[in-house]
Amino acid sequence: PDYCSLGQGQLEAVNAWFGPKATVTPLHHDPHHNLLAQVVGQKYVRLYAPQDNAALYPCEDHLTQNSSQVDLDAVDNER
Repeated sequence: PDYCSLGQGQLEAVNAWFGPKATVTPLHHDPHHNLLAQVVGQKYVRLYAPQDNAALYPCEDHLTQNSSQVDLDAVDNER
């Protein structure tokens, strides 16, 4: 059904991410639609508008271009 869809059109990728307690995911954006299901415990999610992308200093190499250079636990306010 439509309400179970991960998006419109051809399915690009399906990923499942599992981690132990206290797992931290670096600041990044995903190229595909996602469904987050936190089964046990809690997860803090930060969402930023697409127009804020430049201020989040995306990595410049192709393999990590969806990741930010910003360390949210030690923000460099001088930069």
